Amino acid sequence: MVLVNTSRVEGFPNAYLEAWSHRVPVVTFNDVDGMIEDHQLGVVCDGMDGMEEALRSVLADTDARQRAGDRARQYVADRFSKSALGRQYSDFFEELAAKRRSR
Repeated sequence: MVLVNTSRVEGFPNAYLEAWSHRVPVVTFNDVDGMIEDHQLGVVCDGMDGMEEALRSVLADTDARQRAGDRARQYVADRFSKSALGRQYSDFFEELAAKRRSR
């Protein structure tokens, strides 16, 4: 399985996180902050011809697709899971509450 995203202009698609959390790599035109290429979470394409080629290649190589999916799942766990983000959210709201109390 592969997630194909043909948008060139949207910000960070939440669909990436959903796909990655299920070990599904992404084939796309849009690589926000270079995450996909830097962490090998799928393939970034320049145009439709490149997308078709990348899609055929990813679908044909089960082992490479599984490795990319495993990296993607780990990336989500390390960067976007509750345990990874929970403390940041808690600190943020505690800071807001402290500012409000100090008024």
